Amino acid sequence: MVVVIKIDKQGRLLLPKEIGEKYHLGEGTEMVVTEAGDGINLSPRKGKKRLADVFGQAPSFDPARALAIDIANLDDDEP
Repeated sequence: MVVVIKIDKQGRLLLPKEIGEKYHLGEGTEMVVTEAGDGINLSPRKGKKRLADVFGQAPSFDPARALAIDIANLDDDEP
């Protein structure tokens, strides 16, 4: 696929939605720019994944399954 995009006044480029979806690029995705001969390569940074990417969605917090310890009522003399 060949796509022509423009750099805006702030030096940003906007990738077409289709490319973002194809390569799973979302808001906050870190990109690596590498010089390559007379051009550049742009690729997603590897090694960092968002929880939503790993689990399909961010895991939810369930207070009923959380472990709580009431340290205010612990007796220092009890083992």
